[in-house]
Amino acid sequence: MNSKARRHHYVPQCYLKAFSVAHKKVPQICVFDRSSRTNFRTGIDNVASERDFSRFEVKGLDPNAFESDMSSFETSLGASLEGIVQ
Repeated sequence: MNSKARRHHYVPQCYLKAFSVAHKKVPQICVFDRSSRTNFRTGIDNVASERDFSRFEVKGLDPNAFESDMSSFETSLGASLEGIVQ
């Protein structure tokens, strides 16, 4: 079983969380769909992401290395952002 993340966020969830409201397990954010001209609320895990967005195929390198490194960075960033907001 592949445990690598496939849904990569181009806007980090730790950043989206600052604009969200608490809701059950996943904080929610209000989204405007420009094409249908509607708005709705959804979890921050469902927005600003694309399958394999940060995946790079380079000979001799792990295709998920960038996403793994970004995940580590975003963990530190999230703690810093929470401190700033408070």
